[in-house]
Amino acid sequence: MDYGIEKFSSEEIDNERLFKHWVASLKKINVSYFHPKVSEFNDEIQERKKTEKYSYIEKMPWDLRLEQERKLGIARSFSHHPKINFLEINVSEKGLQNAYLIANQLIVGIEKLGGKLTPTWQSETPKLELSPLSFRFIITELTKRRKLVREESMKPNYGRISSGKLKLELIFDSSQKHYTYTTEDKNFNNQLEDIFESIRQEYILLRNKELEKKRIRALEEKNQRLLKENQKLEEEKTRIQKEIDEAQIAFKREVFIHKEKLEELLEIKIYTEKLKQVYSGLESLDKIEQYIDKVNALYDFKNFVEELEWWSNEVADLDDKK
Repeated sequence: MDYGIEKFSSEEIDNERLFKHWVASLKKINVSYFHPKVSEFNDEIQERKKTEKYSYIEKMPWDLRLEQERKLGIARSFSHHPKINFLEINVSEKGLQNAYLIANQLIVGIEKLGGKLTPTWQSETPKLELSPLSFRFIITELTKRRKLVREESMKPNYGRISSGKLKLELIFDSSQKHYTYTTEDKNFNNQLEDIFESIRQEYILLRNKELEKKRIRALEEKNQRLLKENQKLEEEKTRIQKEIDEAQIAFKREVFIHKEKLEELLEIKIYTEKLKQVYSGLESLDKIEQYIDKVNALYDFKNFVEELEWWSNEVADLDDKK
């Protein structure tokens, strides 16, 4: 049973007016129905009371014990081992119902906000969680000083007795802040807005811190990515520059090769011209000219020019990469 309480989105928790209106709806919660965790706690309390009430039976001889159990209608053994007190409620019988009411309101309220009560197997100390917020709630009873007069002494003694007033403590893990509310002036129902407002404020504070951490972490990750990308770009730039430098050295070497080729071509040209002059007017000139044609085909200026043109284009492409 959820008493018809609407869920409240944590995305709207910054809206104080809407939040207070929703908190007011929690006042519909009463003790006619316990939250399962409160009900479990109450069952444990009742079992303890029953155990304490009839604990004297365990000290009786076995036959008398069985007889007493039949008379009292008890059909079980009192070797009961108490469970872990997973709700931190320590009040008198008189204050239990009011303690259960605020416990119900806190647990149901947090669940309707999307949170939960931590499982008891994780820790003996229960906590309400509204991620990333986590806190304990402790309900105790205030005491008051009372003067006691003993018959054998005229001097008064002082002790502390239950005042009937309750105290609620909220202890937040993130900030170690400690909020305390009591029923000395007004009951918890009339302080519900203040109680949940402290939870809201702590949630917003921690959420904003977590968001800022995420923002800084995302920025750092982005900077790391940019740094790595810049490093890769620098490495690529260095690699390309190295290739350019190596290519330039190779092109420079080829200039000397061109020079040597030109000198060789000019030397052959002079040779073939002299050869033609020597055999000019002789019958063997035709054979000599055939020879000269073969030599010129091997040492062709046209091929040399095409080689120079290709070299010039390669150098131009290299200049574009700089």
